[in-house]
Amino acid sequence: TGNWYTFIGSGSDMSILSTCDMTNYDSRIVVFTDSGATFVAQNDDGTGCSGFSSELNFYAESGVEYQVFITGFSEISVGAYELSLNCVSSFRESEVPIEDVKIDFTAYPVPFDNEVNIAYSFEFDTDVTIELYDTKGLQVFSTTNKNYVAGSKDVSTFDLSRYSSQMFYVTLTTSQGKVTKKIVSSGK
Repeated sequence: TGNWYTFIGSGSDMSILSTCDMTNYDSRIVVFTDSGATFVAQNDDGTGCSGFSSELNFYAESGVEYQVFITGFSEISVGAYELSLNCVSSFRESEVPIEDVKIDFTAYPVPFDNEVNIAYSFEFDTDVTIELYDTKGLQVFSTTNKNYVAGSKDVSTFDLSRYSSQMFYVTLTTSQGKVTKKIVSSGK
């Protein structure tokens, strides 16, 4: 036994259904959609409530009709209650803006003679792959650092003395993105 209620989700707020401290019995809240055919969420004994009242937090999709069933924990759990519905503005985890991550490296010396150093530092753990290409797009070097730790500074050195090309493209790839830069030799 129990009572049914309905409401329409707003899509941008956290919906909080609660009998918290407003019941004299062991209540249970169950939420469905599709006229009660699809289970969404439930709660028995909310963590911030005294006694055995219930509180349920979930994101209600915009325009979706939700059916709320208020019942007791067992068949003998019956009594008086008040049900509140509050909508609290909040971001879903997937909607939380992700901070822009800057992927960059420094090549030195510029211009280089025979060897070029690629230095990088990031604020996240990642594998770092560095690839060097000649002007024809042929890969001349590739190396991967699988042990990069956030906040550390690392340098990879490449000997380009065997190559006649005076310009190369360097691509550095991390788990957060990649960047490509052009480097030039002194021609010596």
